[in-house]
Amino acid sequence: MLSGSLQFNVRQLIVSVLQAAGVRDDCEPIPDKELTERTLASICRGIVSEPSLAHLPIQILMKSLGEKRLLQLTVILLWFFSKGDPKDDVVRAAIDLLHPRIKRDWNFCDDLRGLKENPGASLDLMLLKDVAVSARDLMDSTQYEVLFKKIYDKPTIDTPTRQFADRTLRGIEGERHRLAQFKQARGRE
Repeated sequence: MLSGSLQFNVRQLIVSVLQAAGVRDDCEPIPDKELTERTLASICRGIVSEPSLAHLPIQILMKSLGEKRLLQLTVILLWFFSKGDPKDDVVRAAIDLLHPRIKRDWNFCDDLRGLKENPGASLDLMLLKDVAVSARDLMDSTQYEVLFKKIYDKPTIDTPTRQFADRTLRGIEGERHRLAQFKQARGRE
């Protein structure tokens, strides 16, 4: 290997290590000072590029981040997961992110509404810049519809998660209806 006759694939090494460590639940939280915006952006890019290996990084983030920062990362990752046709690995990673958010009579649109009320205080603009996403894109609940349909249609999910996905889909439909009424009212002016 040192002579250069073998090619060494760092990406494959990382994938192998994460696969082997993916079943561990005893990982320590990362100190907050080590989780800079750039580090979090890199973690997000890694999770999005390999959602099949996202379980362990998501678990470590959940142990390491406060509620506000974790919600922000959840929204960013779900937005990325919503692009295209979410595969099973993406749906599993999304469910890992959503489990702490699942509460009775609550849905993901409620989280977005909370962020919309005060985006300057709720969203880290440097992190958004590092992941190349605008706050406006994140706040559009219709962007998440494809992902939540996939979650709802997954036959193996538990009942609270299915109910959360259903409430979220109804919230998205309500938001779409409100936007249509708003556009119609503005057209009359």
